Amino acid sequence: MASVPRTQDREPPLLAVAAVARRLGVAPATLRTWDRRYGLGPSDHAAGAHRRYTGADVDRLMVMRRLTAAGVAPADAAAVALDSDPSAADEIFGASRTPSAVVEAALAGDTGQLDAVLRIDGQDVVTWWTDLVVPAREQVALHTELDPPGKDADLLVQMAVCAAIRDRMTPVPARPLGVVLLLSPPGEARPLLLHVVAAAVGGVDARMVSGPMSARHLVDLVMMTKARAVVTVADRRDADMTLVETLITERPDLPQFVLVPAEDFACVPTGPEVQRARSVAGLVHELRAALTAHDEEV
Repeated sequence: MASVPRTQDREPPLLAVAAVARRLGVAPATLRTWDRRYGLGPSDHAAGAHRRYTGADVDRLMVMRRLTAAGVAPADAAAVALDSDPSAADEIFGASRTPSAVVEAALAGDTGQLDAVLRIDGQDVVTWWTDLVVPAREQVALHTELDPPGKDADLLVQMAVCAAIRDRMTPVPARPLGVVLLLSPPGEARPLLLHVVAAAVGGVDARMVSGPMSARHLVDLVMMTKARAVVTVADRRDADMTLVETLITERPDLPQFVLVPAEDFACVPTGPEVQRARSVAGLVHELRAALTAHDEEV
């Protein structure tokens, strides 16, 4: 596997207004207004060229966008952004990061607000999921709406959750020791929770398995990817545990982690390396411990 070139030591490129507008999800005219009214403009002054935004400029604009999306007055948001004090922004922004704020943005179809409210930042991923995302989706499901075509509140939440997880994912080592495969039982759609588990573990090459999966195909995937572990998450009761059983037979030495509804906990097949979890927090804890032990042995 070819290694990815190191880029962290390079200076980030200077950006034009159109590129920054796309990154922030706002109109170029909005950036020009913020520059004219509040002084949140590009700071690069290269002779004979248009002014360009530096990385620090973009960081300040991200604070501005987050706060205004959360309902903070633009002048107040600009004062915090110019102060360059992230703790001040977090203090203001944190009050709006509630399940109700997620529901309000989702029902309104406000994707910018959803992205802002659902950012993970420095939070623990499991806490973020259990305290914010899960109750928000439960509340969204209680609303009866007459939506126009193309609008789906829960789908918007799921998209914002995936975006937040992509932003949170930590770089994988240049020479990973093998992947962690995450999948759902046959016949079930891939649950959003699989992405959460991957983000919560962090620092490993985690891959979500999608599409039809036979027992033979899974065994081949394990061999091809040199899998360190396999995680199975079931949303429904009476889930098909055929794939778990096959790996117990074919690869009894391979760690497996299985999360099912509480009522089915006792129905998970047992094996020398099978760990049953009662909660996502328990699953992540056991998976982290196993991967750490594996890394220390290698």
